[in-house]
Amino acid sequence: MSKISEETLVEVLLRAKKGESPAALAREYGIGLTTVKRWRRGTQRVSKGFTPEPLRNNSASEKKIKELEKKLEGLTLLLADAFDALKKQQNEN
Repeated sequence: MSKISEETLVEVLLRAKKGESPAALAREYGIGLTTVKRWRRGTQRVSKGFTPEPLRNNSASEKKIKELEKKLEGLTLLLADAFDALKKQQNEN
């Protein structure tokens, strides 16, 4: 069995939580359907003893994710504004 990174695990769990099919996720990531289902239940261990349980139904984790998504949105808008300003400056020259 190949080792799956914690980042991959989190990505799979978040996508599953948003309603994506466990079978589709298993195919995409090359992991077993049973593994995906166990991750969702929090019963499957991953490398170095990490389990998804702390990510399930954890309001602190969900709050942190929402904070990070909000920061990302703000940074995306800031970057878009910077690109617009750069385009305007290039068009003036």
